[in-house]
Amino acid sequence: MRKLTVLSTLVFGAVASPAFAVVYSTDFSSIASPSGGALQGDGSIWGVGSFSTGTPAAIWSASVGNFDYLKDGNSGYRCAGNSGHCIELGGSTGFGAGGNTPPSTVSFSLNLAPGSYAISFDYNRQLHGPSGFDFTIGGGPATMFTVSGPLDQWLTHTQLFTATGPVTFSFITSALNQNVGSLIDNVTVVPEPGQWALMLAGLGVVGLVAKRRQAK
Repeated sequence: MRKLTVLSTLVFGAVASPAFAVVYSTDFSSIASPSGGALQGDGSIWGVGSFSTGTPAAIWSASVGNFDYLKDGNSGYRCAGNSGHCIELGGSTGFGAGGNTPPSTVSFSLNLAPGSYAISFDYNRQLHGPSGFDFTIGGGPATMFTVSGPLDQWLTHTQLFTATGPVTFSFITSALNQNVGSLIDNVTVVPEPGQWALMLAGLGVVGLVAKRRQAK
């Protein structure tokens, strides 16, 4: 019974640890296997089609149109915290004054165990004007964003969802934006806090039963 008590303590500590809880995270600081686009001198890529990023690695891709991978300061763009890297959803198809870009759908997928989760990300307008985007989880109802604040006004969106297996997250930008796509940074997916509480309560019961048996 002593082994059971020790095991419950170890599992309790692992679940309670924030580092253990994160199931996906990226600040776009590094990418791998980029496809398409025009590489810039600072490592930014305008009009990229896809790349792999994050922990664990996930493929971000534009099923329609393209998107931009930006280093903070590239052409005047600012990422969250005025540092690192971020992406612009509008892409660079038809880049230039009056250019039109097709609707851009930037997506990534995660293979999640069944349960409740929360996704959070930072978003902001881009240098050349206001913009907006729709966000969908698993093809469900869209959450719509209008982004028209100051250039340095980064906001954080957190949304709960339920997974039963692989889930695709999509950021959709309308063709009406004409190369003006919102900026996205710091994407994180974690188990929903309520689920943590249930897991911890269950583990607490296991530990209590083990102690009582040991006392006998």
